[in-house]
Amino acid sequence: TIYFSDGDDGSADEVRGFLEYYHNDNQLSLGSNGSARLRIDSDGAVYIGKNPAQSTGTNTQNAILTVKGYPASETSAAILALVRGNNTTSTAANHTMGRIVFADKQAGEYAFIEGEAEANGAVGDTPGRLVFSTAPDNSSAPTERLRIDSSGFVSIGRAGSALAYGTTNTMLEVKASDASNSIFETATFRGGADHNGAGARVRIVQGTHRGLVLEGGRTSNAAFGAIKISDQNGGLTSSVHIDSSGTWFWGKTSQSSGTPGVELYKDGPHF
Repeated sequence: TIYFSDGDDGSADEVRGFLEYYHNDNQLSLGSNGSARLRIDSDGAVYIGKNPAQSTGTNTQNAILTVKGYPASETSAAILALVRGNNTTSTAANHTMGRIVFADKQAGEYAFIEGEAEANGAVGDTPGRLVFSTAPDNSSAPTERLRIDSSGFVSIGRAGSALAYGTTNTMLEVKASDASNSIFETATFRGGADHNGAGARVRIVQGTHRGLVLEGGRTSNAAFGAIKISDQNGGLTSSVHIDSSGTWFWGKTSQSSGTPGVELYKDGPHF
């Protein structure tokens, strides 16, 4: 052990800093203010923080770098900072502030997570965005796939800012392909297994749940679709129901003479 001392009076000041190697478990520790702050174990894994130690979680026990808590308390949130080395006012739009790269040892890069400046920086004004990129098949150059901009707009499959329709910006856009003259499966909402009663539901509502609900799934061993109305408490009223034969029902969900409502179905050349 090598100690860095603040005094020689026999107090704790004599061991304020230290570099220590433990032969029993082949572990190297670096300490400050009398406590270990960084440990390197026999496998080369690095642990940083107040009382640094390896976690026993399924994945964390195999981590090569563990950051534990922050200096004041090991039970507080661990904070990892990626800091670009310039002042705020020197930050320009589209500057990459930090990047996490997922790669192999032969320089193959598979994916990025990047934090970027969305506009020029100013004191108290630092608009940013997160960009997630993956490399396509037959390529080693990750391409942007998902972006969350400074307004909270989420774009999947398209790099760019929010699109405005009328006076309101959309908050989510999903783009399938740039190819022309083709229809692509752009999004799938899947719910439940292949059983009667299973399906998925999409709500288009305001703050108190009033609005429109789209629903689809399986009932009576056949597919169905429905357009429903959601009330203030999220309760649903079935307005339009479409069964697997293409029959439309208003105010009812099946062909039943005892249930009031309207049915629209094709009978030969007629409806």
